[in-house]
Amino acid sequence: MICVMLKSRSIVILAVAFCGSIQSSYSAMSSEKFLYFGYGSNLLSKRILINNPSAVRKGAAKLTGYRLDFNGYAQRWGGAVATIVPDGGHHVWGALWEMNMTDVGNLDRQEGVESGIYEPMEVEVESSEDGRIRARTYRYVKEPFPDTTATSGNISLGTLWAELPEKRRPSPEYRRVVVLGALETGLPAEYTSALEMIPHNGYAGSSGLDVIPQEEFLRSGPAEAPPKKIAG
Repeated sequence: MICVMLKSRSIVILAVAFCGSIQSSYSAMSSEKFLYFGYGSNLLSKRILINNPSAVRKGAAKLTGYRLDFNGYAQRWGGAVATIVPDGGHHVWGALWEMNMTDVGNLDRQEGVESGIYEPMEVEVESSEDGRIRARTYRYVKEPFPDTTATSGNISLGTLWAELPEKRRPSPEYRRVVVLGALETGLPAEYTSALEMIPHNGYAGSSGLDVIPQEEFLRSGPAEAPPKKIAG
């Protein structure tokens, strides 16, 4: 077995040749940079940059073998939040971010790692630009019960999420932030349309983050362009 270590923009690339086959991937973390796969509210640049100013989006990426789901209750958002659950044959789309190592602690705090809300994990995602690469991501520590997820709760099927229970539905604001982040990232249209079908819990409050205007909370489709100023 031959291992060759290369460096590209301080992200370590590991190439391994074994039995005539070659596999290459980014290491999820190096001494200066790390790659992060965001699939929930951190799809939206305005959201992730609040706590992680070094984040630079590299593009869209796909995580195979997991499904998108929702669980818990986030006081800030007023509803359930996104998580990933192992589920063979399905996939989750997200944004791949390159970040400074100085933001690892910020990201952990945002995800509530010390409080046992989310836990970090390393996954292999597929990017059209970089191929199969390793990235850091997070999942909700308490996994949803498998009562409503195998079919109508699976976003990879583009279903209506009809069986997603009330207690596991996101707020209108959270859902809209995820949808706008998907549009901003350039995720596949079918996947983004499925995100818009996720039922919300009807919560009328706001997170106070001001990442999107309140009139956007219940809107579907792309965000409307700001009105043009009329000369004179």
